[in-house]
Amino acid sequence: MRKFQAFDPLAPVRKWRRHLPHWEQPGCTYFITFHTADALPERMLRVFRQARRTWLRDRPNAKVQVPKTERDLIRRVDKWLDRGRGECPLAHPEVNQLVASALLHFDGSRYALDQFAVMPNHSHSLVLPFPGFPLETTLHSWKSYLSLEVNKLLGRRGALWMEESFDRIVRDWADLEVYRMYIRGNPIRAGLHPGQYYLGRGSGIE
Repeated sequence: MRKFQAFDPLAPVRKWRRHLPHWEQPGCTYFITFHTADALPERMLRVFRQARRTWLRDRPNAKVQVPKTERDLIRRVDKWLDRGRGECPLAHPEVNQLVASALLHFDGSRYALDQFAVMPNHSHSLVLPFPGFPLETTLHSWKSYLSLEVNKLLGRRGALWMEESFDRIVRDWADLEVYRMYIRGNPIRAGLHPGQYYLGRGSGIE
């Protein structure tokens, strides 16, 4: 079990973006959502990107504040995901167990995995990357491996995942607890039945 480290608004933050913004600060924990390629309509992604740009533009001190509004934007996306749009390949018990096994595989050696959920068309997790194992490298490893294995298991072809994932630095302990509760409650909010999801926890963060 690894010690939790709060986000330090005065410390350096590595920032990069493709379609979505990404922040990285050593020692921090991240709330991560990655979803299947057909789970969200492009118009919803455009709404999310524009809302976040507007939010940052209108809040010059956003980098040193706990951005509750940013968390709310992510939840708007999650509500769409919970509608079960798309093929929903992860709803198969053997597939969501495969995804869970992949998330747990390097737990304790490359990262600390806390609460996680595998849903029919997306996955949430709380992850603390270890030094030398950047978050984007871990995400690429998960998604690359699972694309091959899930397609093989289901006899399908084509892209499985959306190219980018949603990730957000967990700001403080209270923020961590909010995300834990959010992940644990996700299958109930989505109205799922046992076998359609996988809810678990790795080595944990304390």
